Amino acid sequence: MKILWIALLALIPAAAAAASPEQNYLAVRDAQIRKVAAAEKKMGTDSDRFTKFHSDAVAELEKQLNQIVGTSKLAVPGVKATPKSNNETLTEHDQGFDMLDGLVYASEDYKTQVVVTTEGLFKAWRRRHKWKEPAKVLADETFYTQAVSSDATLSKYAELPIKKPEAASAAYAMFGGWAQDVGPWEPDELVMSVMQGGKLYVVRVPASTKLGPFPACQAIWDKADRKANEAFKQKSKVLDGSKIQEEGAAAFRRCFAEHAVKEKGFADLVQQAQAIVDALPVK
Repeated sequence: MKILWIALLALIPAAAAAASPEQNYLAVRDAQIRKVAAAEKKMGTDSDRFTKFHSDAVAELEKQLNQIVGTSKLAVPGVKATPKSNNETLTEHDQGFDMLDGLVYASEDYKTQVVVTTEGLFKAWRRRHKWKEPAKVLADETFYTQAVSSDATLSKYAELPIKKPEAASAAYAMFGGWAQDVGPWEPDELVMSVMQGGKLYVVRVPASTKLGPFPACQAIWDKADRKANEAFKQKSKVLDGSKIQEEGAAAFRRCFAEHAVKEKGFADLVQQAQAIVDALPVK
């Protein structure tokens, strides 16, 4: 019996040392980030040597992601069969640093995109960014700005009430738009996320139907914009022009959502989102 216990105890360090493919990837990725930082100091960001060093590091991580995430046969029209890394920069000061670790399938014009990752990598990303419950994360447009878009901010104009697929643990869809400036812009995309089969799918596609404009909502924004511009002109220390614009844009989007659900085209957008969500791979 004593010999048996000794044998079992000897196995414990080996079991504890065993790491998942995701953990191995993250360890290699963090090491590559440190190597890139060191190379940047030595070579300078403008040198061809550094550009190649950085590209080679991203390519190596992409190979690992292909092994971990695997290739997916996506029934999303227009996307290429071969994906690339969703996180293409390893330098901390670059725009888009630490986006969601995964693979992105995209159309030629990049207007249709599908990011695929594992639940393990998604959990690790949430931990780094201090996000908790997956369902709440997927319903927050800030997640999409941080995770899949490095040059624009996503604004939600209306939630699309899709039915969660039977195999999914979480699913969410919205009608929204991406912009670099404050203010309400015409929403033109559907953004959907589904967790199923151990993976997370984040989909962006052009909306098949246009909704609006709604004059009542435009009036809300125009009033806020006028007030903000007055604050800017007067250089007011009491009124914050930027905050007024942000609050006005948020009020516009709330108004838009209230009107959108009454439009005939709203059901068409829900149907479009549901069809895409239902066609995502289960495994």
